[in-house]
Amino acid sequence: MRSKPALPKSTLAILFVVNRNIEKIDDSIENLFACRSRHAATQSLCACTDMCSIGALPSECTPLVSCLESEKRNGDRRMRKWVHRCIDFFGYVSGAFVFGIFVVMLGAALLRTFQVPVGGSDDIVSWMTAAAAFFGLAHTFHHGDFVRMSLVIEKFGPTARRWVELSALTVGVLFTAYLTYSVAAYVYDSYVFGDVADGLIPLKKWIPQSSIVIGSMLLFVALLDEWVNVAKGNRPDYVLAVEERHAKGDFSEDM
Repeated sequence: MRSKPALPKSTLAILFVVNRNIEKIDDSIENLFACRSRHAATQSLCACTDMCSIGALPSECTPLVSCLESEKRNGDRRMRKWVHRCIDFFGYVSGAFVFGIFVVMLGAALLRTFQVPVGGSDDIVSWMTAAAAFFGLAHTFHHGDFVRMSLVIEKFGPTARRWVELSALTVGVLFTAYLTYSVAAYVYDSYVFGDVADGLIPLKKWIPQSSIVIGSMLLFVALLDEWVNVAKGNRPDYVLAVEERHAKGDFSEDM
């Protein structure tokens, strides 16, 4: 019988390396499934491959609790980002109403110059004024443009100042919650009874009054969002916004 020809040494070396890699892959797969089975009782949106590296021991896997906390923080940031975008959007809407006031008043003045009768322009301007004011409340608060009596609070330390800010925000949240409820009830009554404006334009009252409800609700959400932010130990966004303007040399809002 003829003996089988021996494999070249280079081929044996390649087979040895391949075999070692296959063993490492098998160990990694076993560790991966061990990590998954260890935390199977905990529901999470994170994949196990995000928590433990390939080849890591099950004891080295990051607990799913920390991953859940990370997901919660990311969710909070996304929620705050959505709230801030909504606030900024209605800030632009408020600016659009201010520009609309300019257009209506200028148009009425020009028409009166040419002896053209203009009726109801005052009513439209008054409705636009209310809409511009209430739609811009939350945006003004968020960017630190509200009038704040900071002469005393600036003398406090970080901890005391945080509690004072939190107390003021608590009062603001309670007040705006009551304001939103009261205005919403009043506008609902106007809708139910079909109240009509007393001016030259017979418009249902609840239509222009809705801007007050939306603006009050936005201010309540902005205050509540800031209350939660400060309660977590963070500095208020309106303070950071003012400091950012001051760092750029902009003191126009403080005049």
